[in-house]
Amino acid sequence: MIHLTHFFKRSEFDRNGENWYDLYDPRWLVLIDAFRLRTGKCSLSPHPRALGRRDGVNDRTGYDGHNIDKHGFVMAGDVFPHMPEGSVEYVDAYNSVRYAKKVGFTGIGLYPEWRKDGLRRFGLHLDTRRTVSPSHPATWGFIDGKFIDIETALNTLK
Repeated sequence: MIHLTHFFKRSEFDRNGENWYDLYDPRWLVLIDAFRLRTGKCSLSPHPRALGRRDGVNDRTGYDGHNIDKHGFVMAGDVFPHMPEGSVEYVDAYNSVRYAKKVGFTGIGLYPEWRKDGLRRFGLHLDTRRTVSPSHPATWGFIDGKFIDIETALNTLK
């Protein structure tokens, strides 16, 4: 299989004893590489369900781009954008959402309450759903177990 990313290694797609790289929508792989180029660095979430899933379970919206059983390939991934030392979380989150839109993701979710390395840290769900265009992506936030608009989620980081 051809390697479509420059900045990500196949091994970064290992979860639960399976490598998801070749099961991803090629468009997602190209876009995540472009996103990493724009942000300087980002990492895939280490959570076991952050990449692909085979369990047939959908998320609460009825769309689950992580679910290979539903789509035949994985169309979503969860990431932690890089935050340089001394940066402001709101500014980094705002810019990360903006970059995700610019590179062409069609689903962008901001999760201000995720954790990385034991610390609260914002993360993004990025997907390549086919139901909307890159010029009008689906966006949302998720706080306290509830879906909200992305602007409100951003404002919690101020």
